[in-house]
Amino acid sequence: NNFDLLMEQELRPFGVIQTGYFYKQLADPIVGVYEPYSTINPDGSPDLASQNINASGASVWGFEFSWQQRLNTLPGALSGLGMMANYSYADSHTNGIPGRTDSPSLIGTARNAFNIEPSYEIGRYQVHTGISFNGPNNNAYQWYNNQADPSNDSAGPSNGPNGDNFFYPHLQVDAQLGARLWRGLELHVDGLNLTNEVFGFYNGQPQYMTQREYYKPTYSISLRWSSGAER
Repeated sequence: NNFDLLMEQELRPFGVIQTGYFYKQLADPIVGVYEPYSTINPDGSPDLASQNINASGASVWGFEFSWQQRLNTLPGALSGLGMMANYSYADSHTNGIPGRTDSPSLIGTARNAFNIEPSYEIGRYQVHTGISFNGPNNNAYQWYNNQADPSNDSAGPSNGPNGDNFFYPHLQVDAQLGARLWRGLELHVDGLNLTNEVFGFYNGQPQYMTQREYYKPTYSISLRWSSGAER
């Protein structure tokens, strides 16, 4: 069941502002879990096996905001400025996971996320940048609590090193420069992950890292030609 409310205001000459509220209710959602397996690790802790199951239910609510506008009413060279930006907040809960009495967040749901994309287009030149952020979000349920004897819970606290597996928050900056050189010939320069953002996972809390991946920035330069017939 989805309940959405969206309000939109058009801006002159070219732009729009949108704001909205949403609530989504799910029955029997498919979730990935890690559950104790029959083998035992050398330190005495149980090994974990990955499995997809149906939880009893889940819900997510939140609000969103977006702004898109070409600022061509500004004087002179400033008339090439533009902006696209959006932000969302989402609070989610999943219920009925076997072996658990809590209600963790829904898989893949970041509480805070935003995109900011300033741009500049004038004459034969254009520059587009993108700043994107996704907050930490649940990647897999692997914490469980001993309902029969909570005092003998070998998994420890839910925010400990045996807690659920999460994506680290991710903030990335990308950019693209374009220039029309001659008739249908264009130059494009792209840069991805300019801030050298690191990707990875952790259990419970960020200090309990399980995986880190390093990519460094990526740059590319290309020429593109379009014939008059294609235009």
